[in-house]
Amino acid sequence: MASSDDDGMLLDITLFDMSGKEIIRGTWHGHCKAHELFQAAHKSKPGFRCKLLHGSEELSPQSDLASLLQNVVHLTVVWMRGDAQSKLLAIHHAFAAIKSDGSVITWGHSGKGGDSSRVAYRLQEGVL
Repeated sequence: MASSDDDGMLLDITLFDMSGKEIIRGTWHGHCKAHELFQAAHKSKPGFRCKLLHGSEELSPQSDLASLLQNVVHLTVVWMRGDAQSKLLAIHHAFAAIKSDGSVITWGHSGKGGDSSRVAYRLQEGVL
């Protein structure tokens, strides 16, 4: 988390799970890596791995937080369970999830369905 000195851009970041429940809220320096957000998420649910999504874009742990280009950022946490998820990733290349507001997010290999940008307007609400 950010310290009291102001030596860079500060970002107010909130992590939510897929149901819309707030996991953690805090302020981080833009020069920090997304790895710090992954660590914060892990503390709230030990034993689970996670992916962080900014819209439909998956964040890499090595990403600079400044790349989010916003002062207030809301990220979605997708929880996964250890080894079972590794086996799942070997089989599937793209994923989709229905969020609590009825919208859909996708991620993964763009050629296998992970990029839904062409139909994003259809995935904003009321998806069953």
